[in-house]
Amino acid sequence: MTALDLREGQVLLDLACGRGGYGLEIARRTGSRVVGLDFSAVAIEHAQHRAQALGPADRADFRVGELTGTGLSTASVDAVLIVDSIQFAEPTLDALRECRRVLLPGGRIVITCWEALDATDERLSPRMRQLDLLRQLPRAGFVDVEVTDRPA
Repeated sequence: MTALDLREGQVLLDLACGRGGYGLEIARRTGSRVVGLDFSAVAIEHAQHRAQALGPADRADFRVGELTGTGLSTASVDAVLIVDSIQFAEPTLDALRECRRVLLPGGRIVITCWEALDATDERLSPRMRQLDLLRQLPRAGFVDVEVTDRPA
């Protein structure tokens, strides 16, 4: 959560949010507002019910959307969270550019994912072999990029 640097009243985009658990928990802990997008209408319905059960309706907004096309206004969110889903974007660079577009100046993005140790290893899916956030984030317009490996 500290990597997102969210404060009371700010907006978190939980992209590929699934049932909304991570975004709702971060919003609860930080006092921020969450906008959750996922391609699955069923997941969004679950997220909406979960949000209603947890607190004020104005703190969460869940809708159907895509990694590469959120439908959000330019510079409209303070932070973006993508948990274990960036490899499903087609292409990845378009999704990262979309994240950059919706972020306010100085906003932060936090992505968790798996990257191939060896991009030539054909036993891995092409999606995994093409992921290289250290190279792709700057190409999408991000600065001060930090990629942290956590092999355990």
